[in-house]
Amino acid sequence: LMQKVDSGRSPGEILAALHAATGHLVEGSTGVLCLAIIDPGSMLLRYARTGEWPALLLRRSPDAPALACAEAVREVQGLRILEAAATLEHGSLILLYSDGVGRRGSMVRMMRRSRFERKLARLSAAGIVDVVLGKLSRRSRRRLDDDLTLVAVRMAPLETQDREAVA
Repeated sequence: LMQKVDSGRSPGEILAALHAATGHLVEGSTGVLCLAIIDPGSMLLRYARTGEWPALLLRRSPDAPALACAEAVREVQGLRILEAAATLEHGSLILLYSDGVGRRGSMVRMMRRSRFERKLARLSAAGIVDVVLGKLSRRSRRRLDDDLTLVAVRMAPLETQDREAVA
């Protein structure tokens, strides 16, 4: 995968190649994949996904509204791929989440509110994941029958940050 990322191919082309190489390993697989590539020099996010999930939520600053990325849909080697790009700023927050999180609409509405981001502005990306998944598990009255996957990335100037745990 890393070799393909460095090849200059688009995220959609990389996902199609990955699916072609590994799709036969998972019986009945529809190729539900996501790849996000962030170039810290140009502050550009490029991503592609297959299927409805994982979804992406992008907020450029705590006071800015959540941005919807306009996804282009195309077929590559029989695989339906949704692909988009967005320019980031320092302070941008990127959340990628699976259907286990996304199907709980109240959580997604909460994450979209600017109040959520302002409240958590001082937390690391790993801290945001802990808060959101903690709220989800506390709100669930029954056993969760789906995975809860949430990846958070906060863009910050390198000189102001220490190393942070990967969420």
